[in-house]
Amino acid sequence: MIAWIAGLVGLEQYLVTLWTWLRWPLAVFLLMLAVALFYYLVPDVEQRFRFITPGSVLSVIAWIAASLAYGFYVKNFANYNAMYGSIGAIIILLLYFYLSAAVVLFGAELNAVIEHHSEDGKDPGERELPDNDDPELKA
Repeated sequence: MIAWIAGLVGLEQYLVTLWTWLRWPLAVFLLMLAVALFYYLVPDVEQRFRFITPGSVLSVIAWIAASLAYGFYVKNFANYNAMYGSIGAIIILLLYFYLSAAVVLFGAELNAVIEHHSEDGKDPGERELPDNDDPELKA
């Protein structure tokens, strides 16, 4: 639809150039948002939403690197179809799922460690946010 409208106004080439430059930053932004929402909504604790956390940045960067490495391996080195058939493809795909899950869990663990060691953070197992009006916190 956007390409059709851009073609009508004569901006199709500009749209293609803009999309070429913005597709990866947009994809990284959306992935970062998805990971940040995952880290905010999944744990059963009260917490403030933060879009950029060290764990989400690390997770997104590591997940992109793992995806690129996985794609490079499958394209250049994997001869699993000749040796194992379709079961080899399933094993390689499960390995990729495992790496993806490990990266997301590592980012969540990094966020938890930083939260527990910060002055404003909670102790491990604490479920509620501290009340800022509490006189004990001001002392």
